[in-house]
Amino acid sequence: MNKLFLLLTLFCLCATSAAADVSSRKSATPDPVIIGDNETIAIPVQEPVKDLPIDVRLTLNINKIYDIRPVDESFNVDAYLGANWLDPRAGELVPEGKDSITLEDGHVDDWHEHVWMPSLEIINVLGVKDVSNKRLVIYKDGRVFYNERFNATLQSSMNFRKFPFDTQQLQIMIEPFSYSASKVRFSEQSRVYPTELSSWPMLEWHATKRACQIGEAEYQYLADSTAEKKFTQFAFTLTVERIPGYFLLQIFLPLTVIMLCAWSIFFVKDGATQLSLISTLMLTVYAFNFFITDSIPKLPYGTFLGKIIIISFISIFLQLIVHLVELRCDREFTAKQNFWIALLFVIGFGFANWLNWQHSSMDAPASAIGPTTLNVESCSHEPTRLEQNR
Repeated sequence: MNKLFLLLTLFCLCATSAAADVSSRKSATPDPVIIGDNETIAIPVQEPVKDLPIDVRLTLNINKIYDIRPVDESFNVDAYLGANWLDPRAGELVPEGKDSITLEDGHVDDWHEHVWMPSLEIINVLGVKDVSNKRLVIYKDGRVFYNERFNATLQSSMNFRKFPFDTQQLQIMIEPFSYSASKVRFSEQSRVYPTELSSWPMLEWHATKRACQIGEAEYQYLADSTAEKKFTQFAFTLTVERIPGYFLLQIFLPLTVIMLCAWSIFFVKDGATQLSLISTLMLTVYAFNFFITDSIPKLPYGTFLGKIIIISFISIFLQLIVHLVELRCDREFTAKQNFWIALLFVIGFGFANWLNWQHSSMDAPASAIGPTTLNVESCSHEPTRLEQNR
């Protein structure tokens, strides 16, 4: 009986141990991840990158840039952001008999904790970046391709002091959020598409120059922590110039006519008539200022166009003072005197606006607060049409 009891005890202990081992194995195995319709694969959890910097090659394909706003110095961009890198661990996840795995939209999120990704972010975004579609492709040899289409509002330091003859620089700045420069670096082979400046049609602007740079951004607030403070950075800058045609026709031309009418009043003989006409024109300029209010950016500093309106108003006011003095003296200026006074007003008006332009050109905005970019290098040569069509 004792031997039988001992054998039963050993059997129970072995069965309990086997059940515990099976249970532990099941808990260590992640839930299957869906690849496609009715097809699943169990994959191991991927650890964050531990080796020397992984080279990540970025591709930015800009569909359109629009809605440049002066008040918050922002603009909208609709684009595709792509990234590819080499990770042999990811290639092990591809099932036998397949060369690659393609995941889209929600399936990319399902795999995010199993496949290492560089966690890219646009650092000058305002609000939330809207991602409409995304795709992840993993090849057997370890190549990983990520692509997403996004729409975002971005902030870029702008200067509207020369409005409406201003030139702005629109920047798109991308960094990996979680990984410092010692772990992830952007490749110099990163590209921006399309390559032609005329590829982004804008009603009010036209592109004049573009630049693509790879560098390192240093964040000083990390200096006292154990984390590294340098991160690789990709920066694309598009220089755009305003097309001033609307303002020339709708504002500058009418204002020029008003000022010519004001100066021609000097050749009216009757002093009372001169006073009446110049008073009317003064009210006209005041009303004209209200008419163009919506066309001038509401900024905490003056613009070239806004100062022209002020100079015009002051010029007509001074002319009103001259006519009042003439009427008060109870004698009219001669035709020659009126000519020289009118010429003096024209020269003074032109000189004041010349100073206005010089001041607008020299008065630069305060430097934007942001990371210090180090070790800046230009992206590799711009891609050819053949390369772009691949």
